[in-house]
Amino acid sequence: MNRTIGILLVGILLILSATFIVNLRLVQQTITENQGLLVEAVARQSTTYLHNAEQLMRSLSSIIPSLSREQQKVLLSFTRKDHPQFDSFFILDSDGLVQLEATHAQSLLGFDLSGEKYFPVVKQLHTLFFSDPFVSPTTGEVVITMVLPIMDGDMFAGMLVGELNLAQLQDFVHQINLGRDGIAFITDRQGVLVVHPTAVWVQERRNLANLPPVQAGLAGDKKTNLFYDDLFNRWMVGSVTTTETDWVVVGAQPLSTFAYPITLMTVLVFGAFAVSMLLVYMTLRNTRQQIALPIMSLAGQANTLAQEHAPDRGISTDELGGLTEIVSLGNNFSRMVDRLQSTIQRLETEVAERKQAEERLRQSELRLQVLAENARDIIFRYVYDPEPRFEYISPAIRAVTGYTPAEAYDNPHLFVTIAHPDEREIPAAVFLERRQAETYIMRGYTKTHRVIWLETQNVFMTDDDGAPTVVEGVIRDITARVQLEDQLRQSQKMEAIGQLAGGVAHDFNNILTAIMGYGSLALHRLPPDSPVKRDLEQIQLAAERAANLTRQLLAFARKDIVQLRVINLDDLILNLDKMLRRLIGADIELIMLPGPEPGLVKIDPGQMEQILVNLAVNARDAMPNGGILTIETANVMLDEAYQRHHAEVQVGCYVVFSVTDNGGGMSLEVQSRVFEPFFTTKEVGKGTGLGLSTCFGIVKRNGGYINVYSETGIGTTFKVYLPRVTDSGDVISPGAREARWSQASGGQETILLVEDEDAVRSLAGEALREYGYTVLEAANGAAAMTMLQETDFPALDLLITDVVMPRMRGTVLAEQLTARYLHLPVLYISGYTANTIELQNNISALDGAFLQKPFLPHTLLQKTRHLLDGGTE
Repeated sequence: MNRTIGILLVGILLILSATFIVNLRLVQQTITENQGLLVEAVARQSTTYLHNAEQLMRSLSSIIPSLSREQQKVLLSFTRKDHPQFDSFFILDSDGLVQLEATHAQSLLGFDLSGEKYFPVVKQLHTLFFSDPFVSPTTGEVVITMVLPIMDGDMFAGMLVGELNLAQLQDFVHQINLGRDGIAFITDRQGVLVVHPTAVWVQERRNLANLPPVQAGLAGDKKTNLFYDDLFNRWMVGSVTTTETDWVVVGAQPLSTFAYPITLMTVLVFGAFAVSMLLVYMTLRNTRQQIALPIMSLAGQANTLAQEHAPDRGISTDELGGLTEIVSLGNNFSRMVDRLQSTIQRLETEVAERKQAEERLRQSELRLQVLAENARDIIFRYVYDPEPRFEYISPAIRAVTGYTPAEAYDNPHLFVTIAHPDEREIPAAVFLERRQAETYIMRGYTKTHRVIWLETQNVFMTDDDGAPTVVEGVIRDITARVQLEDQLRQSQKMEAIGQLAGGVAHDFNNILTAIMGYGSLALHRLPPDSPVKRDLEQIQLAAERAANLTRQLLAFARKDIVQLRVINLDDLILNLDKMLRRLIGADIELIMLPGPEPGLVKIDPGQMEQILVNLAVNARDAMPNGGILTIETANVMLDEAYQRHHAEVQVGCYVVFSVTDNGGGMSLEVQSRVFEPFFTTKEVGKGTGLGLSTCFGIVKRNGGYINVYSETGIGTTFKVYLPRVTDSGDVISPGAREARWSQASGGQETILLVEDEDAVRSLAGEALREYGYTVLEAANGAAAMTMLQETDFPALDLLITDVVMPRMRGTVLAEQLTARYLHLPVLYISGYTANTIELQNNISALDGAFLQKPFLPHTLLQKTRHLLDGGTE
């Protein structure tokens, strides 16, 4: 019996020892693999972070050459807003001068960066350049510089420079879990810290190249079970090198952390062994007393009984039954042992399967964690009981809102707090009232008070009564999408207003043609000393101002044609004096300071007036409580010294006019975006963000420059520089109106006049007949064809026709008549302009001349004589 007990104890000891060894190796393998996975995850994250930044830079550098300077500026500004991991963007020209920038730091426009070490490398090799990490002097965070060439075809046109902030990478590494006391950090190729839990070490640019794991990483050794001594401590360290930048990622755990589960397992194993020995001893002892001793007693009695009974004696029935009971008891004991062994085997199989399932679950959770940590959207899990709190929230919350995960854990109602007051109902219902809302969009504010739009998709878990217990969701930043939708709606609204303005201007041009035409005829027919001549001249001036207004409406509708003329800028500004005073209001003093010499520029007068009005309105809005608005002009020479600080300026003579107010001024951030389309600081409904961008576009198209100078609390000055011209031959003198009639001449030819507006047709017919022409009149194209057919198509020398008419357009009429009357000249007249698409296609195809309403009789006579004499446009 004692031998049996010894054999059992030895067997149990062997099983426990084997289990201990297997579990020890499993723990070692698990910890080593886990550390390796986490270190490689950090390496992949840093590589992905840099790869995404590189892809963004390559996309920008490929797009930039096809954009104008204004479009490039808008692109950089929007990109920096949508990708906050970039602190700054710069565009350099081929000589290294900063041409454009999008930065929150001090402006570097015009600075020469050709001395930077990346400049010759990128210019000669046309390749991507990664700088070594450095601490930004403005943010205090670690950044790297990424530089790509800008190629215009095969020619080197400049460089795109981006400063990439590594703060998001820092957040990811800080959240890596390496046991209780482990850490993860990243160094550059020289061993200088890039990311480390101790931020001061990073800012001090501490060098860890002497540490064995860093040396192993720099040497390309990717082992993750390296042991080394650090004073009196032993650490298990793994390192890996990134593929993009040769950075070294290191993960380290104290050996005590590694040995803790092994020590615990040792105690448990030997404790289990001791308990097992005690249980076996007690079981065998009990078995000996309860089963084995009675069996041995019975066996002895059976033996005695067999010896006492002689062969000639028969065994009684009772004695035979006793022996049978002993045999049955032995069989039952044997079956019990077999069932016990089967149960032990089944339990061992279940334990092995459970360990495999737990390992698969751990690997799956690790993969999900890596995905969640790298997602650009915010992923969260929010529990309501025992108290509302975030159980998990991904690091993307910092990039989207500016708040860290730790701040979200401390404030369970963070998304209610940051929501706009008008948008708080739904997030409050979800996080405060436990009401289910699967999808919603809200407006909120980042930590820096920037407006953002967030789209949330939620999944709720409920208890047996249907009450929410947990909500899991994804929050996406859709600010860029909302802004684009707003811009699209604004563009559609402005397009509709433009169409309305174009239609109004067309009808008004017909009326003005009659007013100005008959006024001009009356002035021409009056004697010089007539007392009503001055009154008619005032009517004529008012009508001309109305015509300028229609040109502005057509320009707003983008249907006006640019009519460049040499104008005296001083005269134009002085003529707008009364209108500007009514526009800005009585509480603002208007001061006009014309220059000592005439400021002659070549520009469309309507566009020049549009610039002045927009700047005056902008100044008025900056002085809600009244103030002083000063407009002054001067002739200036922009030389090389000025060009060194304003790289886009061409050296030459300019006329500058300044619009200055003493309002609240603008911040540097607002000044950097003031010319962007759709950018406005005014309330919703009080500004479109198009006024200053329109001024910028007009000035640039005319070869000029516009700058803004502003200080908060002092005021703002807009300066517009336009190229100065010296030839004043095109400038209209006061006596030009009378001189125009002297250039008009008549003839004896036959003219077909087709116009659906009775007043315009009557005016044109009267002027033509007065100068000797034979005029056939018709109200539309169909009536003209009927009239010609009835008179068997008389001889025609010229067709004058409106373009847009009922029943038959003027272009269709001209096409039919030029097929019958070969070489018939055609003069089109219209309240629309010659660059309207339908007019462009038809007039250019039929080689016709064009006269825009409103026109004066002498202009019609000059154009008519010119065409009849064989002239062309």
